[in-house]
Amino acid sequence: MKRGFTIIELIIMITVMAILTTIGIISYGNWRQKSLRDAITADLKSAAQAMEQYRNFHNAYPTLPAGASIPNYNGGPVHVYIQGADGKEFCIEATRGSQKMHITSKSSNVSDGGCS
Repeated sequence: MKRGFTIIELIIMITVMAILTTIGIISYGNWRQKSLRDAITADLKSAAQAMEQYRNFHNAYPTLPAGASIPNYNGGPVHVYIQGADGKEFCIEATRGSQKMHITSKSSNVSDGGCS
């Protein structure tokens, strides 16, 4: 009596494993991208909220030079920059690798792309 797998069974098993591995890698990449967007969004909303709190106490937004950096609140790999704050309005941009998003004083929604 022979024990073991035939060549056909081995090929089928390897093919199924390759398909499952590919699905796992693609899912992980999508999950990682979504996590990054969520981190950038949270950092931008926190920074915008701090700007609004400052405005509530001083009747104007803080005036900051373009490119001023904000310390990262959660210690993650997101870099947040003030791109324009003249006391009347602001635009805050966050980047991580090629991912770039921004929020302005005119809109409380985080948008893709940088400040323009």
